[in-house]
Amino acid sequence: MLNYGFLIGLLLDRTARRNRHRRAVSVLVVAPVVSDAVAGISLLRVLDHRNVEQNASRAKNAALTKFALLGACAGYLAKFGIVRTWTRRREAKRPNPRGTVA
Repeated sequence: MLNYGFLIGLLLDRTARRNRHRRAVSVLVVAPVVSDAVAGISLLRVLDHRNVEQNASRAKNAALTKFALLGACAGYLAKFGIVRTWTRRREAKRPNPRGTVA
């Protein structure tokens, strides 16, 4: 999880800088990394037959939280990273309606 957590953090940081958003946006990726660690530890405890029901429930909730937060990060990247880049490129290719150079 640290590998793609780090990569998503870099993407979020770049997108936040480009759009002049707060730098705290790139910290959002810490929560999925922590959730993945909690899920992994809980599953190891399930395999060790310690509080199976409680640890299985904890692992499930941590995994759901991780994917929900990664989805939120992906949504932010889609809205402000990809869509804005495409919009800027399309606007740059449009001819000026008055015929003058912008």
